[in-house]
Amino acid sequence: MSSKNQNYIRVRYYNNHMLQVRPVPLKMDKRKYSKDQLTFASKEVRSGSLRQHGAAKKYNIPKATLHIVVEHLVSKDVHFEKEKRRLEKLLQECFSDEEDVNDFEPNGTSDEFKPESKNEFNSDSSEYYPCKKKKVLTKILKV
Repeated sequence: MSSKNQNYIRVRYYNNHMLQVRPVPLKMDKRKYSKDQLTFASKEVRSGSLRQHGAAKKYNIPKATLHIVVEHLVSKDVHFEKEKRRLEKLLQECFSDEEDVNDFEPNGTSDEFKPESKNEFNSDSSEYYPCKKKKVLTKILKV
């Protein structure tokens, strides 16, 4: 592959009911079009008020460039939703047993959560945690 071809990406979009593959320069939107044009056009397409060709004509952007931006934003939204569902699932796993949550008393009156000596507190036992699944909690906190 030559260096000239590396600057291009293949984009598919509908034109006259035919699926076409057309090379589009990757740096095109950075050079010729302002960020505001692309932002407003992609917002209108994603909200459903305009189709891609209408937004491209209104903001004077090539359809293929607008298509790249919209597809990129949609894929980011899908990734965000997947991460959100994954975290919700982890939280449900962690607090699925109501006994674990109800046994924890933050004022410290419960003997179950008090360490008897410093060595026991430093040990890696799960009896001092409100949720017995420590690994799930640490995963959630790292994210």
